[in-house]
Amino acid sequence: MGQYESAMEKTAYDFAIIGGGVIGLSTAYALRARRHHAKICVIEAGPKCGFGASWANGSMIHPSQAAPWDEIGGLDRVDIAKQVYELAAYSADILRKRFDEFEIEPRHRRASCAKIYISRAAMDADLNTLEDLFSLGLRAKYVPPLEIPSRLNIASKNIYGGVIFPSDHSGPARIYCQHLVSRLKASKVDLITGDAAKFIDGQAVILNSEKTIRAQGIIIAAGAGSDKLANIAGQKAVRGYSRTFELPNDVNSFPAMPVMDDAAHIAISPMGTHLRVSGGADDAAVNDDRIYAKLEDYLARRCPKLPLTSAPKEDWTALRPMSEVGPVIRQLRDGLYANTGHGHMGWTVSAGAAEKLADLIL
Repeated sequence: MGQYESAMEKTAYDFAIIGGGVIGLSTAYALRARRHHAKICVIEAGPKCGFGASWANGSMIHPSQAAPWDEIGGLDRVDIAKQVYELAAYSADILRKRFDEFEIEPRHRRASCAKIYISRAAMDADLNTLEDLFSLGLRAKYVPPLEIPSRLNIASKNIYGGVIFPSDHSGPARIYCQHLVSRLKASKVDLITGDAAKFIDGQAVILNSEKTIRAQGIIIAAGAGSDKLANIAGQKAVRGYSRTFELPNDVNSFPAMPVMDDAAHIAISPMGTHLRVSGGADDAAVNDDRIYAKLEDYLARRCPKLPLTSAPKEDWTALRPMSEVGPVIRQLRDGLYANTGHGHMGWTVSAGAAEKLADLIL
């Protein structure tokens, strides 16, 4: 260990989880449920857990969107979509139960998500990618253009039609993470915040502060930073954005459910008295102000009755880890594991991925 020996901590953990977002917290929660007396810690680079990519994501829990975004050279998109869908459906059911267990307010849990299309060709192409998922239990209901305003409560201009996915739902990842934090603290899980993992040496995690955390099992759940700690092939970071408006007097003008726009790659999500519009950008050099302006302009066109200019708003942006092979939930070597690469499915698969990894470890 050389220069780091003087910083060694005497306390060794059974499990050290690198990353305190919804994936890392969920992993700690799943391990604690199986090993009540294990010594567990979560290492989070930020000042608090759950403040990164989990903080203000699109809120949708959507197994329907399991198909990979990118073209995958030499890989079977159908097989990947099926695997991700099965994990996502399993995870979505766990999250429904957790919302009840954690007593997250019912107004944050809505049945169904919808997707809208600008042409029949676009809708047919998307549904074609979902065809193999219908045999696994995915359900979809077509919404003709004339019914878009009444069923989705959005403006229907330039919309060919829509699809409602009844098994999708939505909820606030931010509040969910806060509940996980409270339960982990109560169960004596150590949350080490404000100190990032610099590298892993054997069964030790070296932090930026030059402290060392030893653990029998190390789990990398650091989102877009995971590939800096281990060789995780095929992973890249994609920036996500959201703008959330507080509109307590205008909830009747909100969409009836979260709505995804297939062409614009933008989603609108109602959450109680808050309305969130979210999207992404592949180009890391794109101007953030332009992205937020685009999101707000889109929301104004789809929900024209809302007083957006006078409403309090909160902006969020973070990097999300995408993987061309779907979520990476596996053992990298003896004592080292990964739970990353979930991309746009991170919130959806968080609970299921944690359970799957805990089963693998234990």
